[in-house]
Amino acid sequence: MIAPERTSMVVEKIAIERKLAQLRYQIETSVPKNDTLLSGRIGRMVYYFYLFRYYQDELFGERAVAILEEIVSNIQEKTSPYLLKYPFSFGLSGFGYVMSLLIEEGIIDIDFEDQLVEFDELIYQGALPELAKGNTDYLHGGMGAVLYLTRRLKNPAVRPYLETMVSILDQLAIRDERGLRFPNTHIARMNQSDNINLGLAHGLCGILLILMRIHEQGIAQPLIETMVSEGIRYLMSFRTPPDPQQGKYSQFPLTIDENSPLDSPENSKEYGARLGWCYGDLNEMMLLYQAGKRMHRPDWTALADDIGAVVIKRHSPRETIIRDSHFCHGTAGVSQYYKRFYDLTGQTVYLEAYRHWIAKTVDFLEEELTSPVYASHAGELLEGFVGSSLVLLSSVSDEDYAWDRIFLLS
Repeated sequence: MIAPERTSMVVEKIAIERKLAQLRYQIETSVPKNDTLLSGRIGRMVYYFYLFRYYQDELFGERAVAILEEIVSNIQEKTSPYLLKYPFSFGLSGFGYVMSLLIEEGIIDIDFEDQLVEFDELIYQGALPELAKGNTDYLHGGMGAVLYLTRRLKNPAVRPYLETMVSILDQLAIRDERGLRFPNTHIARMNQSDNINLGLAHGLCGILLILMRIHEQGIAQPLIETMVSEGIRYLMSFRTPPDPQQGKYSQFPLTIDENSPLDSPENSKEYGARLGWCYGDLNEMMLLYQAGKRMHRPDWTALADDIGAVVIKRHSPRETIIRDSHFCHGTAGVSQYYKRFYDLTGQTVYLEAYRHWIAKTVDFLEEELTSPVYASHAGELLEGFVGSSLVLLSSVSDEDYAWDRIFLLS
């Protein structure tokens, strides 16, 4: 783990602590937009509970509990339209996942099991027809519900739920000589495109990572092993070397139009420079490292090493399209990837990269904390100061916080 190396962080702990205090002010003075995980009260509740865990200050615990009570009240009174639905990004799946995680982490000590059992049925019944229609989106569709249910095996009803969902995914899968992939009706509708999405937030990398969470529970293991293997084969069929002179920095495309040649302008532009939590080569690396470890495939780990040897050299905005500190597509998310790569491999190059991107996060925040543009998103987890704060908090803590399981990084 990274904890023994904290004292040699490029950005001193005292500077990060100061930045955390400045971020707290911005977050505390912002008004929650809604009851969602990624942009509302649920994400803010996670933030305050982890502040309480780190500082052991009852004030943070009280703020977190107050938010929790407000969310529960809104569910009971049906005054939050978001929490009447199942998706992970804004609905019950995200709230249930967070509650399960906080209880498992020992951060909260409440009996929430009866409520979670109710959520299990509601989430399954809401997600199943959407998944059957091809809405495989992790954040906004059926796979987020699957991720939540992987934490709920203490409820005997959940195992058959997951078995059914894996069967549906197997039927949805598109298979040919390249390998396996899945449709995503949510993205197709939003983007008006039938491209196959390869990313973690909405595409194949995220789906395969969630399938491995089911595998960890001993469910449908042979089938999942085949699906993951065939999915990785599909991803690797699009790997090409960078060509910076042509503006191509990525080894993998973000999406792929299967109806056009790989070297068509439509597909070539998908190999640009995006490097973030949501899209880009870090997604494929995380999949390969986790799958290699979980399924005892050193060849996949070696592939991740090879990809990482190239990716780790990308630092500039031109090479990364990173222009802010946010978790989704900014420095905070990239920092957390490198932290987990170091944890998975013990390779010091990843520790050095982690330190570099933590320092860049602090640098970006110097400007963002004084900008009204960023203040309007202060209270958001995915694209605001809440996500950046959790990454910085993890960088100074001697504990290994598990909040990033929300984002499939641990």
